[in-house]
Amino acid sequence: MADSPSPVVRVNEAELRRRFNDGHYAERAERGELRIVILEPPNRPAPAGAQQIPGTVSQMISYRDSDDNELVRAHQYVRPDGTVGGSGRPDPKIIFESGILYLQARKRDQTAKS
Repeated sequence: MADSPSPVVRVNEAELRRRFNDGHYAERAERGELRIVILEPPNRPAPAGAQQIPGTVSQMISYRDSDDNELVRAHQYVRPDGTVGGSGRPDPKIIFESGILYLQARKRDQTAKS
């Protein structure tokens, strides 16, 4: 993400997904405007509880700009045929946007607010 400290805002999963979709990160990657880097370990088998088809792998990916700055970190399940499992889109976990680092709220933060 950014080299210097940035303000951190914790948001729920729905807000991260909205920001990811509104930022058109997946579409920008498809057009070649952003590069996707598969992070280590690259292809872990999907856990049994994830309810994915056999042969599906779990990946953490990074969307990066032309200067190699990470803009989004997301999780995805990739099926043996190459399609993305679950909702069919990566699940964002971190987004760096307009100088602000948006992180997924911790589970305990979300339950404390309920």
